Amino acid sequence: MNRTSSYRRLAATAARAAAVLALVGLAGCTKIAAVKSPLTYVAQQLPQRVWVIRAHNDSVLELFQPRTQEDTLIGFVGGTYTEIPIHDVKQVRAQQPARVRTALLSAGISGAVIVEYARLTGGGGNGAAILQGTDTCFCDFDDICC
Repeated sequence: MNRTSSYRRLAATAARAAAVLALVGLAGCTKIAAVKSPLTYVAQQLPQRVWVIRAHNDSVLELFQPRTQEDTLIGFVGGTYTEIPIHDVKQVRAQQPARVRTALLSAGISGAVIVEYARLTGGGGNGAAILQGTDTCFCDFDDICC
């Protein structure tokens, strides 16, 4: 295998790994978790939707475009405008970033990239030694050199 094709293969692998890491970084992992202060959370975060667990019967409503109006959550449930007084709310759950999971996933992908890089480069060494004035190289590893 010649040096140019080896470097191209290595560059392509690095580009794929960078693209995956970028996607993980942008999207990240998320979780559905309870929010501490529902009215404050909805007013500040402006989520697309939340799940409201009602206090009087433990029913769960998926509330789209939630907003606050004084002490009331307002939004749409199944396309119908709905108002839920905060005293009738047992819990509000919302989609939130899962930072630990995202970090672990990124670390795992980074580790895989390092292992693949080591595999492609033969695990290290000093690189190719090219004789002065010639195109002949002497390598201490296989894949990248010559």
